Amino acid sequence: MAASLSYLRPSPVACSAASGRRGQPSSSPSQSWWTPLFGWSSDPDYISPAAGSAVEEVDPTAKQARSRFALGCFTEEKARQLRMKTLETTTFHDIMYHSAIAARLASDVLEGIGRHTSAMQKITALLVLLCATFRAALSFTDGLLPNGNFDKGPKPWQMSGTKVLDPHAIPNWQLSGFIEYIRSGQKQGDMILVVPSGAFAVRLGDKASIKTVVKVTNGYFYSLTFSVARTCADNEKLNVSVSPNLEPKDWGMLPMQTMYSSNGWDTYSWGFLAQSNHIEIVIHNPNVDNHPACGPLIDSVALKALFFPKRTKDNMLKNGNFEEGPYVLPNTSWGVLIPPNIEDDHSPLPGWMIESLKAVKYIDSDHFTVPEGKRAIELVGGRESAIAQVVKTKPGKQYALTFAVGDAKNACEGSMMVEAFAGTLTLQVPYESKGQGGFKKATLLFKAVSPRTRVRFLSTCYHMTSDNSGSLCGPVIDDVRLALPNQQTVDYLSVKLLIVGDGGTGKTTFVKRHRTGEFEKRYEPTIGVEVHPLDFRTTRGEIRYYCWDTAGQEKFGGLRDGY
Repeated sequence: MAASLSYLRPSPVACSAASGRRGQPSSSPSQSWWTPLFGWSSDPDYISPAAGSAVEEVDPTAKQARSRFALGCFTEEKARQLRMKTLETTTFHDIMYHSAIAARLASDVLEGIGRHTSAMQKITALLVLLCATFRAALSFTDGLLPNGNFDKGPKPWQMSGTKVLDPHAIPNWQLSGFIEYIRSGQKQGDMILVVPSGAFAVRLGDKASIKTVVKVTNGYFYSLTFSVARTCADNEKLNVSVSPNLEPKDWGMLPMQTMYSSNGWDTYSWGFLAQSNHIEIVIHNPNVDNHPACGPLIDSVALKALFFPKRTKDNMLKNGNFEEGPYVLPNTSWGVLIPPNIEDDHSPLPGWMIESLKAVKYIDSDHFTVPEGKRAIELVGGRESAIAQVVKTKPGKQYALTFAVGDAKNACEGSMMVEAFAGTLTLQVPYESKGQGGFKKATLLFKAVSPRTRVRFLSTCYHMTSDNSGSLCGPVIDDVRLALPNQQTVDYLSVKLLIVGDGGTGKTTFVKRHRTGEFEKRYEPTIGVEVHPLDFRTTRGEIRYYCWDTAGQEKFGGLRDGY
């Protein structure tokens, strides 16, 4: 970050002047408390000095800098609001960056204000800087938990073979029951146990559990991510929970019967609400059989704070682009599974519910092809893999549900079909996948019949990758939008252009010819309606044509006439 620095020295007179008369403190106890605060800001109103503060420019070019390092004074309420705003808009990278530069800036700050302050004021300023930074850094945001990959393990005398004898042998974790410490490449009969991240993992035997304590922010939603592998043929499952927890039965029972990836490892996510600043995370194997060592392997336990996106004027759905979701382990290439039957309030995919028997997969653009942004959803369980969201609507009003359907460039080939549900209508969208990435847009027009409408997506078919690995796969859903059909999403003039005609007469070719400049040699028949935005620049300004490419097949005549 390249920015000039200007140091703002709050004056005690200025602080009292802002709360009462100049030089006199306010008589109101709630206004007499003042909190120093520091941080980066490109908004002059975000962190500003109190009225009358003396400003000393250390760098002559600091006046032109958009970002300033500010030390000011505010009321306690104002400081609280700013801190909350910082927590909601600051990434983990920002927090760690500020923590790293705090020590380097401290000496410069003291030098900048040293000519005007006493020694005690210098120490106070330093403490303010460090506390303001590290207060946020101490609350965990996203990434691996301390020793979340279990690479720090027990001492040799704390083990008997692979069994861990001491419940505190693995740093940062407390163990209960039959726990094994597994090295990558270790053999179990004829099977070689492979650890995807690092060199070690833990295996939970019958009724065994591991737990750790993490500092979080009370009242925030979090997503727990961890990798798991089956080592037995039993129908294994895991129980995930946090405490303290005031909600009854607020725990996750994750089934492990289905393995979705080909290397034996899957990554799962689970969402929860933090009800304390310190929580205890427990991963428990509830299975009971005759083999106490038969249980799942656990590795790469991570945590991420979730921030719930809000609806916008252009989209009535929350998190329609799926950018907010569980933590994706950077060294894995198989995505993150979001288990079924997850409630909306505690879903690791904010705004969405998993209404199915199988999980859906959360994928990223670093390892897959996604239609828009950096995240998307892959429906990997056929009709048993569905996502849904309930949105407020006005009965009798018409709405347009638009979305992208594609493939993730993961060798998932074949004829795919996505079903979209809204109100009382259903739209089937075919997609011919070559496994090389790509997508198409589709739109479902429907009339709301109730104050709340459920929007739902599922895949009608089951798919497996064509590389003979046995990995489950499916169509990708992304960029889901719900709005009024004629709602403008651009700042310039937009026109609705409706294209109708018999099937096979070239309506789609006409539209795509103007979009790409080339004729389509082969195209799929339009089902329902597809909306394509075409932008033109004229002497009167820019114009956007929303080209409504309608289905020409006779069976869609009634639907077409309704447009």
